[in-house]
Amino acid sequence: MPRLPRNVQRTCKHAACSKKFYVTKNRMNHAACNYCNRSCMFKSRIGRPGPTLGMKGRWKRPDMMSKPVVPNWECQECGKEMRRTASKISAGRGLYCSKPCFVSSQAGRRAPNRKYPDTPCQYCRAVYKQRSGGKYKSPSKFCSFVCATASRIGKPSGRSTLIARNCEKCGKEFHERAATVAMGGGRFCSRKCYGLSKRGENSHWWMGGGTPERNLARGRSEYKAWRTAVYQRDNYTCRQCGIKGAPLEADHILPWSVYPDLRYEVSNGRTLCEPCHASKTKQERKIYGHMYNRSPIERPTIIASQKNTARGLK
Repeated sequence: MPRLPRNVQRTCKHAACSKKFYVTKNRMNHAACNYCNRSCMFKSRIGRPGPTLGMKGRWKRPDMMSKPVVPNWECQECGKEMRRTASKISAGRGLYCSKPCFVSSQAGRRAPNRKYPDTPCQYCRAVYKQRSGGKYKSPSKFCSFVCATASRIGKPSGRSTLIARNCEKCGKEFHERAATVAMGGGRFCSRKCYGLSKRGENSHWWMGGGTPERNLARGRSEYKAWRTAVYQRDNYTCRQCGIKGAPLEADHILPWSVYPDLRYEVSNGRTLCEPCHASKTKQERKIYGHMYNRSPIERPTIIASQKNTARGLK
């Protein structure tokens, strides 16, 4: 079987060129391969309808255009000749050559306001532009908020359905909707009382009260206020090594577990960094021994001199 040539010779279809050129066999049916270059392709289209954009941004060939064009169509405002498609003219569009001509043609006319029709106010009967309420709301009935408020004077409001209740935590009287009370709600006057009612044995996380006393005290407001006061007094600086900016901890000079009556005394606290606090705790375990972890009831009472020494520290 003889071997076919790789390229095929063709002749440019532009009448002023007629130059011979070669194209590959797989591009013989391509429309652009009828001309030797792009210049001849564009010159051949002079006087013919130009290409337009089709789907997905692709150019349509001139032979694919099916819209007839009216070449000498006059603007209804200025009389200027222009080109318009027959489909635009039949649809009532393309009557003006530019936007200024359209604007000048509308001078003195008032188009009907379909979105905001003229409607009388239901209270003062003044005519206003009624605004639509949107997709899920009804149109407005009053011209202003003043008229809407005045129309409700003397009429029963939503508070007629409220029921007086007493808070189950603090006993304060408050009002709640009847529908909420019917569903089992309206038991507390605020979220704060609701949160306080869920503490301790009433909490669904209650596990028998095995949390250590020190961990419970860390979350109380008294402990947080004492710790902040100690930090501010020491200017957020370690009292032992003088470092500033490192992770700090509030230390009790006389231990928390041994002296419970000095727990929230600001004079019994000082600011220490984590390494200094760890070394101080290690020394306390050697001094107090088994008393360090015993309950406050079993510890002996401290003497007056130790109290005075702790309260005199700054």
